[in-house]
Amino acid sequence: MREEFRSLRSDSNTMFSVLIGGMLTIVFLIFWDRRTFLRPVVNELESTAKETKAIVNVLRDFAKQEPKMFEAMKKETLL
Repeated sequence: MREEFRSLRSDSNTMFSVLIGGMLTIVFLIFWDRRTFLRPVVNELESTAKETKAIVNVLRDFAKQEPKMFEAMKKETLL
């Protein structure tokens, strides 16, 4: 009878260890996937910010020659 309980206890410990290991693996995969998913998004936002900055600089240069453009950009606080 004692041997059966030891065997049952050993099986329970093994199953519990497998369950905890599986849970930790799932948590790790979720964090890893989130990080790899966000990297391209961050890169795209950085490139969009650079492009936007370049466009605003071109418009500022143009506004120096055109009074209407200057007033419009001044109104939107881009100068």
